[in-house]
Amino acid sequence: MAPEQIQSHPRPASDQYALAVVAYQWLTGELPFQGSAIEVNAKHLGATPPWPLSINGTKNNAKEF
Repeated sequence: MAPEQIQSHPRPASDQYALAVVAYQWLTGELPFQGSAIEVNAKHLGATPPWPLSINGTKNNAKEF
């Protein structure tokens, strides 16, 4: 969930954030954040997800732009 949506202020950028999460999962096979719903929401608000190329198995599937 996009940070602005967690804070009850969704906007068009929320859709872009959701698309980025889908792309991240497509490239890595994992969601950007793991944990309970509360932990994941907190991470979406303030953490940077691991770089996709740092996740095992993505070096051959992802391209760095």
